[in-house]
Amino acid sequence: MNIRLRKILEDVFSDLTKTLLVVLTIFIGTFSFSTILNSYIITDREMDKSYQATDPYNFVLTVNGFDADFVKNVENIDNVKQVEPRKTEMVQTDANGNLFETEIYVIDNFEDIKICTFDIPDKDIIPGTYEALIESSSCTVANNHKGDTITIRKDGMDYKLLIKGEIKADGTDPAWMHDRIYLYINRETAKRLNIDNNYYNILFTVKNPELTENTIQSVRDLLEKNGYEIMGIYINEKNEHPNASQMNSIIFLFEFFGILSVVLSAILIVNVISSILKKQTKQMAVMRSFGAGDGQITGMYVLFVVIIAGFSTIIAVFLGKAASKLFSSVIASLLVFSIVDYELPVWAYVAESFVGTVIPVLVSLIPVRKSLKITVDKGLRDYGTTDNRIRGYKLFSKIKNTKVQMGIKNALRTPKRLISSMITIMIGGAILMSSVNLRASLEKTYSDILDAYTFDAQIILKDEYPDEFFEDVLNTEDIESITNIKVKYNEKMQPENVQLIYDNSKNISVLNIKYRQGTNIQEAYLKSISRLEGKTGVLKSNTVMNAEDIYNKHLLTISSFLTFASFLVILVGVISLISICGISLAERQREIGVMRAIGGKNRDIYKIVVYENLFISILSLFLALLMSMPITHLSTDLFGKLFLGGALSKTVSFSGILIWTAVSLMIPVIVSVVNAVRLNKIPVKNMLSYE
Repeated sequence: MNIRLRKILEDVFSDLTKTLLVVLTIFIGTFSFSTILNSYIITDREMDKSYQATDPYNFVLTVNGFDADFVKNVENIDNVKQVEPRKTEMVQTDANGNLFETEIYVIDNFEDIKICTFDIPDKDIIPGTYEALIESSSCTVANNHKGDTITIRKDGMDYKLLIKGEIKADGTDPAWMHDRIYLYINRETAKRLNIDNNYYNILFTVKNPELTENTIQSVRDLLEKNGYEIMGIYINEKNEHPNASQMNSIIFLFEFFGILSVVLSAILIVNVISSILKKQTKQMAVMRSFGAGDGQITGMYVLFVVIIAGFSTIIAVFLGKAASKLFSSVIASLLVFSIVDYELPVWAYVAESFVGTVIPVLVSLIPVRKSLKITVDKGLRDYGTTDNRIRGYKLFSKIKNTKVQMGIKNALRTPKRLISSMITIMIGGAILMSSVNLRASLEKTYSDILDAYTFDAQIILKDEYPDEFFEDVLNTEDIESITNIKVKYNEKMQPENVQLIYDNSKNISVLNIKYRQGTNIQEAYLKSISRLEGKTGVLKSNTVMNAEDIYNKHLLTISSFLTFASFLVILVGVISLISICGISLAERQREIGVMRAIGGKNRDIYKIVVYENLFISILSLFLALLMSMPITHLSTDLFGKLFLGGALSKTVSFSGILIWTAVSLMIPVIVSVVNAVRLNKIPVKNMLSYE
């Protein structure tokens, strides 16, 4: 076997701890990058494919008094591809004493859905009379599944529907986000439920999207000419999945953490390779004294990194593909779209291989070239660090505790390494505190919104009523005040990809009800609903408490993502500090050997190491506090626009500072134990020889 290759293999196995650190470092960076890149490729491609597969509408007209037989006339208009009238109704679902907003879609023919389609996996689940299909994301809200009976409340009456099956309707708003339930029934069931409104949503697809506006005008002229009243016109301008912006925001956030992990792992690789090379300074000097060129020595250590990086990359890419499949499935479930194909393009594997092998090789050249600058004479006489200049600083002479003084001096011996030590810990802490600040900002914003409500429940009716009407209908014994707001009604909030271009909707009454102090709000709210349902049509309703529960679900989802990402970065930081501390101790091995030889106790040496790492952590803590402020500002703006359509209240959470302070105090202990235990196993004579 070639002697250089033999040395490389010996280096791989001679210090397994350092080798495993390199493997783990490269693995974390490549795995994070691979998972996020693969997830983005899969979700971006499959979200669009699944949405387009539903044949989404190009525009919708809401028409009053529409006759379904008139569809044939509309289909003859130029550029119209398909037309499908669909009736919808907002009702309430009674589940475990709670009322949930429920959107019912009336389907004429489940076997011939043309626009905004969904797959029915088995024809046996096509619903009959008093049966329904439930959208799969609604199951957790209603706590009902296939075979269960669901109770629909409409106009003061309860109707029992059998859930015949579960379907996934790509493109609907996530049920969990709004505590909403989606049901699909046939026309006969609609009649039994008294869904007799005259409003139809007429869905259109066109042959040429560029002529959509002209087509809308032609359809509008035809309908108005025949006496139909158009209440609203909606155009699918972007023609993309309505939850695309949310998906892109989530992926953007994780892309940031993926790239950050690669950068931090690159810094960590430099530190670990430096640690390995520091112990081989004399070996490199001996090789050069026997005529080895810089290129040969560089090639050896590059091959060393290639072997380790190749092994790490294979594992990272393999596990990254599995993790991205799981992560993509979670996103698809949350944002309601289907993933059919998890395959990845070749360029994705090339990019991941570049990150896992080429980047480690390139950054490893930094410590290798630095080591080659050491002259042969100086390398042969290397006994570790001899830089004691920091000991002369008067600032540290005021510290009475000698061990604390020595620990701080050791930390400041090499400023570049000190900065490198702090970077990863600082970034991890900043992200952790930012995630806690973001949660606090969301809580504060939601709290401000809820505090601004001067009512306990809001009930939206389908028609407009005078104030006097509610004094007779509602039980005023439990009610302190009723505010009747008359507003224009749009059938439902349209997603971002749909634009309302014409609105002729009628006025409706929105009731804001404040109950008397001491009243059981949930019971009083249900009484109000039952009284109104007997004499009016309830469109939707909710209590402030229930709205708070929905907000908390959002908080849990967001904070879980950010906390997971921050702990990943913190893990990289801890590994980095362990490595850098190992380098520092390796350089001072001869010093420590002298201390032990003259009677220094292991626990005293351990305390010095703890104080050194504690000093680094405290510096990192203060810098992390400063860094967390701009990150908090950016993240609150991002998530405010994503979930609330505006900026969030900027809040600094002291609990986040306390958590990171506690972690900052624990990290030095962990790092010191890992390195000190290994150091104490080295005999004094080996330390003094420093070979």
